[in-house]
Amino acid sequence: MIRIELDDRAVCRALEDLRRRASDMTQAMHAIGQALAEGSHERILDGQD
Repeated sequence: MIRIELDDRAVCRALEDLRRRASDMTQAMHAIGQALAEGSHERILDGQD
């Protein structure tokens, strides 16, 4: 019988870190909103749609 063992502790730690960092998207959403608002403002000033 073939037995395969995997040590996934590093992967689990990385996924938990990602989950923790992605749980509060406030800063990312603020930055995206700012970029969209600035782009829209510039297009309005340039007379573009």
